[in-house]
Amino acid sequence: MPPYLPEAARQNDGVIGPWALQPFRDAAKRDGLDLFYVVLRPSLEVTLARGTAREGRELTEVEPITGMHGAFAGLGELEKNVIDTTDQTIGETADAVRRRARSAPYLL
Repeated sequence: MPPYLPEAARQNDGVIGPWALQPFRDAAKRDGLDLFYVVLRPSLEVTLARGTAREGRELTEVEPITGMHGAFAGLGELEKNVIDTTDQTIGETADAVRRRARSAPYLL
């Protein structure tokens, strides 16, 4: 199921794509808050390796993982919000998010 459809919310499990940002933007504007957005995007090869190795999770099949990866390719103005996590460990990715998430390039 395409990840941007409302009925795909269950399969996306916390994934917030560009198609779902408007309510967050509206709430941040309404409440006078800054909103930062970070996209973690490893290569497709690494995404598939990580995704298909999951245990006890719904999304382990190649086709939907490939589709989700494609949904975050070519983000246009949001490319500045991407961190390439291809060669990072979980700890390195967490550190990168902590360092960058509250910086100007990630501000929406």
